[in-house]
Amino acid sequence: MSDLTIGELAARSGVATSALRFWESQGLIFAERTDGNQRRYARATLRRVALIHAGSTAGVPLRRIGEALATLPHDRTPTKRDWERLEILGAPMAILEVATNRPVALITVRLNDVAPEGTSARVTYGLLNLTHRDAHETPEPLEPGKRYVVTVTMNAIAHAFPAGHRVRFALSTCYWPIAWPAPQPVTLSVFTANSFVDLPVRAPDPNDSALRLFESPERAASEVTELRLAAVKRIVERDRATDETVYTISSAPGDLDSPELLHIKAIDLNVGYTLFKRFRIAEDDPATAHAEVIHKTWFCRGNWKPRIETHTYFSSSSADFILQAEVTAYENGEQFFRREWFARIKRDLV
Repeated sequence: MSDLTIGELAARSGVATSALRFWESQGLIFAERTDGNQRRYARATLRRVALIHAGSTAGVPLRRIGEALATLPHDRTPTKRDWERLEILGAPMAILEVATNRPVALITVRLNDVAPEGTSARVTYGLLNLTHRDAHETPEPLEPGKRYVVTVTMNAIAHAFPAGHRVRFALSTCYWPIAWPAPQPVTLSVFTANSFVDLPVRAPDPNDSALRLFESPERAASEVTELRLAAVKRIVERDRATDETVYTISSAPGDLDSPELLHIKAIDLNVGYTLFKRFRIAEDDPATAHAEVIHKTWFCRGNWKPRIETHTYFSSSSADFILQAEVTAYENGEQFFRREWFARIKRDLV
């Protein structure tokens, strides 16, 4: 079946071409352009036009109509599934039959909301060190190649998947830098015949519209004045030569000696801070995982001007976690305290 010209769409829908052009400019309907720059509309557009016409005739603002249509496909006729909305309330669980090639392995599960245009937003996630599959108190190494049925509980969440959106379930063997990787690269096999996801579906309730909105949260009264702002920036870099990924979080523009400053009126105190976090790891090499955190905090009241600086390094070998840290304190620019730490901690099936 061929697409429709704007004249054919107007004739079949009973809507003027000027209205169709306006609706298209507002993103309510969509057209492809021919080589001669002529509009061509998919036949499914007839249903969209009918909905827009009915809504606008009933007095529904075009903005609201657009919000409703944004969740539906524009290149085909919506199905019953496209109109359905899915709500979840609680802790989703993944029950999986898995096998690995290593005695220590991590599994990460993520539940995502995928919009019609393909963008994906994480809804919730869960992590499980598979050596803790039976109990956290009694971890046991995995037997490579053996199948295990495990339950991964995701963080509790309240979320509504709009009509037309898809639910995506994603698995991985790491979640850097939220979780430290296993000592060695892991191959994870998932046997789908005996695996499933349990969603805490909340059935639609007609009384929802009568629920009152939450009141504003209560908090202690305070008067804070922002003296100098310092936005936080995030940068992800990939070194193609070393295959290393570097994720940096820092106080913009990256100057650790130019803090964001706040004044707390009740105690007449200026407080400032800067931060720098850098996480590095190379593809398929957990031994290269490295984290570094620098944090500086300033205080000022009259002539009293202390500053505290902390610097922490964290890395690992196949057998140990390696922690290095230092804290330095200054008053009016002069150092009066410094302490350093170094520790090696056995990984113990982590």
